[in-house]
Amino acid sequence: MIAVLLIIFIPIIVLFVIKTGYIGRFMEHTFVNGSILQQSHFATVGNVFKSESNIVQIIFGHGLQQIDDNYLPGWIRIYYALGIIGIFLYLVFFIDLFRKSSSGKRSIILLFVILNIGTEIIVGCYFLLFVSLLALLNEEESCNTNIIERGNK
Repeated sequence: MIAVLLIIFIPIIVLFVIKTGYIGRFMEHTFVNGSILQQSHFATVGNVFKSESNIVQIIFGHGLQQIDDNYLPGWIRIYYALGIIGIFLYLVFFIDLFRKSSSGKRSIILLFVILNIGTEIIVGCYFLLFVSLLALLNEEESCNTNIIERGNK
């Protein structure tokens, strides 16, 4: 019954959205000059790659410095500050952590890595909280394993 209703109403809704011009206005409002993207704090991300950087700065970064009150998300900020080497070291850390973790911790690690596409929590004090949380989860998991092993003896 629900499948039949979806088959009937989805084309009607899609037709309505297309005929009203909503999609065109949304695209124009979002992606044209003076749009939301240009007014947001992500507008300065392109400047990081357009700036005149030499090969040493691309590889090793510009160092941990203030970036003229501009917002840069986590992975872009790591690239700007620590360069390709920094991105590589962070990725090695997360991949190693992911491989050694149980499925519950893996989802937390993936969430943290994905969130840093748009947030800067990887370079702030929250990174310390994240690593502390993983250490606490690891300690709890090891305590549970010891209890199970003692119970099986």
